[in-house]
Amino acid sequence: MFSYFTFSRREKAKLSLPRPSEAKLSLPRPNEAKLSLSRSSLKPKDFSAILKDAKNIKTKSMKIPAKLTNFLSQNKVKFEEVNHRTVYTALDKAATLKIKPSLIAKTLVLKTGRDLIVVILAANKNLDKQKFRKAAKVKNFEFVSERLMKSRFKGFKIGAIPPFGGLFKIPAFIDSGLAKEKFILVSAGTYENSLKISPKMLEKLGAVKADFSQPKKTAKAKIKKNNKIKGK
Repeated sequence: MFSYFTFSRREKAKLSLPRPSEAKLSLPRPNEAKLSLSRSSLKPKDFSAILKDAKNIKTKSMKIPAKLTNFLSQNKVKFEEVNHRTVYTALDKAATLKIKPSLIAKTLVLKTGRDLIVVILAANKNLDKQKFRKAAKVKNFEFVSERLMKSRFKGFKIGAIPPFGGLFKIPAFIDSGLAKEKFILVSAGTYENSLKISPKMLEKLGAVKADFSQPKKTAKAKIKKNNKIKGK
């Protein structure tokens, strides 16, 4: 037969064995071991800090599409390449690099009739359809389907289309709010690469500046709006 022993509170206090939870606290988290970005501050970083951190991040070896690099070279576009972990949205990129979403450009591709249009605006903004119709002087437009994106933009990842209309021989529009920034980060055709450029360069390459954005609605704002509707 087995005999069981019990300990008093004083005897338990004398035991020097560490608690399981305390022993685990000393182990590094997997994400912290792989990620070299600083977590000491939650404040957005400037671009010099981004580039310094980006060089230390271990990512998959992804090259910028040759079609894009040739275009940048031929048009003498000044840029800096920024490497980061795989991201699929502009807001995810802002969170990864810890910079303001207003400095991250997202590229939308619209279809009006048989023509395509590149639209560039900040990650924290949505397209104001009414304003854009007026700015682009179009009556109707729609977002391009995934099938058309794959056939029309071969060699570039969906959701990472570069904002250079001239690269694809289609017109481009840049939101005036984004155009005011000194430097912005734009997609480079892959989920692991971005380019730091001046928005003025986009205008120089033919992008039309206009006001066609509106603030992105957050989940809290949507809930508040729904509660107001229910209260009426």
